Amino acid sequence: MKETTSLKKKYDKVKDWKYLSNLYKQCDEDKRAIDKLEKDNKKLAQDQKKADFRLNRKINKRSEGIFGEDLVHTELQDLDKEEKVLQHKADYLQEKMFKDQ
Repeated sequence: MKETTSLKKKYDKVKDWKYLSNLYKQCDEDKRAIDKLEKDNKKLAQDQKKADFRLNRKINKRSEGIFGEDLVHTELQDLDKEEKVLQHKADYLQEKMFKDQ
Protein backbone atom coordinates (compact mmCIF):
# COMPACT_ATOMS: atom_id res chain seq x y z
CA MET A 1 0.00 0.00 0.00
CA LYS A 2 2.83 2.36 0.86
CA GLU A 3 4.48 1.69 -2.47
CA THR A 4 1.32 2.44 -4.42
CA THR A 5 0.84 5.78 -2.68
CA SER A 6 4.48 6.66 -3.33
CA LEU A 7 4.10 5.69 -6.99
CA LYS A 8 0.85 7.65 -7.23
CA LYS A 9 2.56 10.77 -5.86
CA LYS A 10 5.40 10.37 -8.35
CA TYR A 11 2.93 9.81 -11.18
CA ASP A 12 0.97 12.92 -10.22
CA LYS A 13 4.20 14.88 -10.06
CA VAL A 14 5.31 13.71 -13.52
CA LYS A 15 1.81 14.22 -14.92
CA ASP A 16 1.91 17.90 -13.91
CA TRP A 17 2.77 19.98 -17.01
CA LYS A 18 4.62 22.62 -14.96
CA TYR A 19 6.95 20.01 -13.55
CA LEU A 20 7.64 18.62 -17.02
CA SER A 21 8.10 22.11 -18.41
CA ASN A 22 10.59 23.00 -15.67
CA LEU A 23 12.35 19.67 -16.16
CA TYR A 24 12.73 20.22 -19.93
CA LYS A 25 13.83 23.80 -19.31
CA GLN A 26 16.46 22.65 -16.83
CA CYS A 27 17.63 19.95 -19.26
CA ASP A 28 18.00 22.55 -22.03
CA GLU A 29 19.97 24.87 -19.75
CA ASP A 30 22.22 22.02 -18.65
CA LYS A 31 22.75 20.96 -22.29
CA ARG A 32 23.70 24.54 -23.25
CA ALA A 33 26.07 24.76 -20.29
CA ILE A 34 27.69 21.44 -21.27
CA ASP A 35 28.04 22.57 -24.89
CA LYS A 36 29.60 25.86 -23.77
CA LEU A 37 32.06 24.00 -21.51
CA GLU A 38 33.02 21.64 -24.34
CA LYS A 39 33.54 24.61 -26.67
CA ASP A 40 35.63 26.40 -24.03
CA ASN A 41 37.67 23.24 -23.48
CA LYS A 42 38.39 22.95 -27.21
CA LYS A 43 39.41 26.62 -27.35
CA LEU A 44 41.62 26.21 -24.30
CA ALA A 45 43.23 23.13 -25.84
CA GLN A 46 43.95 25.08 -29.03
CA ASP A 47 45.32 28.03 -27.05
CA GLN A 48 47.49 25.66 -25.00
CA LYS A 49 48.81 24.05 -28.17
CA LYS A 50 49.66 27.48 -29.64
CA ALA A 51 51.32 28.58 -26.39
CA ASP A 52 53.34 25.34 -26.21
CA PHE A 53 54.42 25.82 -29.82
CA ARG A 54 55.49 29.42 -29.16
CA LEU A 55 57.30 28.41 -25.97
CA ASN A 56 59.11 25.57 -27.71
CA ARG A 57 60.07 27.91 -30.53
CA LYS A 58 61.48 30.44 -28.05
CA ILE A 59 63.34 27.69 -26.20
CA ASN A 60 64.76 26.39 -29.47
CA LYS A 61 65.84 29.89 -30.51
CA ARG A 62 67.43 30.47 -27.13
CA SER A 63 69.19 27.09 -27.20
CA GLU A 64 70.36 27.79 -30.76
CA GLY A 65 71.74 31.06 -29.47
CA ILE A 66 73.44 29.36 -26.57
CA PHE A 67 74.66 26.22 -28.29
CA GLY A 68 74.40 26.87 -32.01
CA GLU A 69 75.84 30.32 -32.69
CA ASP A 70 78.23 30.40 -29.75
CA LEU A 71 79.43 26.92 -30.50
CA VAL A 72 80.07 27.78 -34.13
CA HIS A 73 81.68 31.05 -33.12
CA THR A 74 84.03 29.44 -30.59
CA GLU A 75 84.74 26.62 -33.02
CA LEU A 76 85.76 29.17 -35.65
CA GLN A 77 87.97 30.95 -33.13
CA ASP A 78 89.65 27.69 -32.18
CA LEU A 79 90.21 26.81 -35.82
CA ASP A 80 91.59 30.30 -36.46
CA LYS A 81 94.07 29.90 -33.56
CA GLU A 82 95.08 26.47 -34.80
CA GLU A 83 95.62 27.88 -38.31
CA LYS A 84 97.87 30.64 -36.90
CA VAL A 85 99.91 28.10 -34.90
CA LEU A 86 100.31 25.82 -37.93
CA GLN A 87 101.18 28.79 -40.15
CA HIS A 88 103.81 29.88 -37.61
CA LYS A 89 105.27 26.34 -37.53
CA ALA A 90 105.31 26.20 -41.32
CA ASP A 91 107.10 29.57 -41.51
CA TYR A 92 109.62 28.43 -38.90
CA LEU A 93 110.30 25.17 -40.77
CA GLN A 94 110.69 27.01 -44.10
CA GLU A 95 113.09 29.47 -42.50
CA LYS A 96 115.07 26.62 -40.95
CA MET A 97 115.19 24.77 -44.31
CA PHE A 98 116.34 27.97 -46.06
CA LYS A 99 119.12 28.48 -43.47
CA ASP A 100 120.24 24.84 -43.79
CA GLN A 101 120.65 25.19 -47.57
